[in-house]
Amino acid sequence: VGVPVLCYNFMNWACRVGRTSYEAPARGNALTSTFDMSQWDDTPVAAELQCEPARLWENYTWFIKRIIPVCEEANVYLALHPDDPPVPRLRGVARIFNTLDAFDRMVEIEPSVRNGITYDLSLFALMGADAPREIVKRRRYIHFVHFRDVVGERTRYTETFHDEGMTDKVAAMRALQEIGFQGPMRPDHVPLMAGEEGHATGDKAKGYF
Repeated sequence: VGVPVLCYNFMNWACRVGRTSYEAPARGNALTSTFDMSQWDDTPVAAELQCEPARLWENYTWFIKRIIPVCEEANVYLALHPDDPPVPRLRGVARIFNTLDAFDRMVEIEPSVRNGITYDLSLFALMGADAPREIVKRRRYIHFVHFRDVVGERTRYTETFHDEGMTDKVAAMRALQEIGFQGPMRPDHVPLMAGEEGHATGDKAKGYF
């Protein structure tokens, strides 16, 4: 089909990526995003939109067992993105891909190499991963890399420039080279530079296009 890698997530549409600010000050008068659970409006969504972890795992299993044969036929690799933020519940909605154990379970459910991951440096760091070790461990399943970083912990963190953050990014690069990674990589979620327009409509958005 001409699409070698498909990045997707398994977050409920009612509550996906969560941020409490996109205007936190960074160096050089740049603006960046933050998530702080203590400032988050965690008002539950409507009951019919809520779902418990067991049901989500059932849904995921149903989905992945049916889509992987299609991916194998079409020569497509799936790259599952972790929950962002990597917390088990937001606004009453369960989330299941926010621990290292969850990504182990993903492969146990469907071990096909087509059932891969998006290795987001920041989110795996928030889940407690040592980047070089985790990259080597999951070498068979890393099909896409989001090269970004944060400071903080899973319920309170700030996105950083690429030369800052919690991850040893040189060691991560060396690990990716060691495993022979040749897939797509993007410098994700960079701060908004001083003088640029908004994240969703301005210069930053144009850069993604």
